[in-house]
Amino acid sequence: MSRGLKTTIAILFVLVVFGLITLPSLRQAIQRISGNPRTEEQSRREVMQIPISTPTDVKVKAQVYWLSATSPVSLEATTVELPLSADPVERSKQLLIALIADAPTPTAWGDWADEYWTVYPDGVAIRRQVLWSTAPERDKTEFQESIVLIPAGETPEDSIHFDALRFANLQGDAHTYSWRPKTDRGLSLPKGPEHFTEPADAVIQWVNLKSTWKPFQVAWGAPVKFDVYNGDQSISTFEWWNHWPVAQIPSSGRPALAADRPGHTSLSHIYWPISEQDDQHIGRILMTGLTTLEATQLAPLAASWRTPAQADVTDGASIRYDAAQRAYVLSGAMPDRSCSPRGPCKHSNHRRISGNGWRRTMPPQPSSGSCFIGRLPANPR
Repeated sequence: MSRGLKTTIAILFVLVVFGLITLPSLRQAIQRISGNPRTEEQSRREVMQIPISTPTDVKVKAQVYWLSATSPVSLEATTVELPLSADPVERSKQLLIALIADAPTPTAWGDWADEYWTVYPDGVAIRRQVLWSTAPERDKTEFQESIVLIPAGETPEDSIHFDALRFANLQGDAHTYSWRPKTDRGLSLPKGPEHFTEPADAVIQWVNLKSTWKPFQVAWGAPVKFDVYNGDQSISTFEWWNHWPVAQIPSSGRPALAADRPGHTSLSHIYWPISEQDDQHIGRILMTGLTTLEATQLAPLAASWRTPAQADVTDGASIRYDAAQRAYVLSGAMPDRSCSPRGPCKHSNHRRISGNGWRRTMPPQPSSGSCFIGRLPANPR
């Protein structure tokens, strides 16, 4: 047997042994990928339940307060013994893990909130807010306030045009609301709008800051209500407070009397329907972002999200639209397939198709309203 053949056989033998060693772990990895994905709650619990141990841990008796099982408006103390670190940062993490992992009932945490943001390069984001609560009036919780931060040394007039808000509907109708410039000195009620009633069926809010890019919001579902923020005296054309964001003492509602520190103003609230709920939580979704377009020019974008085109896949695989991601979501195996939206093409302005283990970004849609039609590769990256 030649030397070269011996070398080849030896290399093949090593490769076979290596394959036999790695095959079980490879099989387990494939099973994990192909198995059911973990829920958001499972993922959150796995992250938070990782034990934290430090060399300075000392067993300490502490009182943990949970929401009462008999009275939803009161707390009950429970004495627990926890290993707590001398390091304040690690100590706080240990306490949080104990709060999450050791709750006597799923409702004992009280009310908590989660935020999920899906942000795209075009400056548009979908904000999904989840309130974990069993309170009878949880649906009345405030989910949005149009706050403008005012830097130290500036007034609201330096950041906001007097025609501050514009609302639009999906038909392209719009109405602008203005605040009358303040002419008197001292504290007085701003002369702004009392109600936002026009246009009918408005779902788009456009904030007229003194900037090139304007903040905007599009509410999901119907009915949608926009409510003006007014009723507090101010030395500015707009209401102006400095109890937040940097005040160091309890001072909620304190009007700013000078531009000596950062402050804020509020212009409106948006109220819109719940998009998800069960006995433990409610959730709402809101499109938000920055734009150089006028309010009426946002109608096609708003419609593409609120009333998306249906999509077909040639091999019959299921496909659904997830408004919380602004994306079409495919399930099942991922061979090469052709996918095309069907319905009004002007409503197919979406940025992504996503699936289990992969996602595909769509090309921007032409302003003429052409629909995306294309092949989905087996393993896009």
